[in-house]
Amino acid sequence: MLFRSGPQPADVAGTGFEPTVLKDPDVGRVPAVTAGSGSTVAVLLHQTDGNGLCGWLAYAADLVAQPGVQVLAIDLCGYGEAKCRGDRRGTRQVDAVDVAVREAHTRLGATRVVVVGASMGGSVALMTAATNPDVDAAVDLSGPVDWKGI
Repeated sequence: MLFRSGPQPADVAGTGFEPTVLKDPDVGRVPAVTAGSGSTVAVLLHQTDGNGLCGWLAYAADLVAQPGVQVLAIDLCGYGEAKCRGDRRGTRQVDAVDVAVREAHTRLGATRVVVVGASMGGSVALMTAATNPDVDAAVDLSGPVDWKGI
């Protein structure tokens, strides 16, 4: 899956990203990558530039260099290789993030989940934090208040 992100600088390529696909019968297939170790998981949500999770790789490498931090970067519905069900776009994006949050707690062993998003992903991060009690914190990097494209 990471081949689609193109060649990466050595420090990013050496991070040890593990591709995976999160599956949920109601949501669909959400491609993701994980890296790092620790009890805090940062779920990374991309902007609308078409790169999907690839846009986070350099930043994810910086995050996992911090002790105790893992990352889980996902493709939101309609981006990258995500295959989601449902027709209400905003709700579908939050559903995909809910699957990632569940993955962070169950498979990655998170005791703290921070949802971080840029632009559209920032808006989705806030919507998820408002509705999912398993999110401990949310970071919105330039997310618009009213995003019609979500």
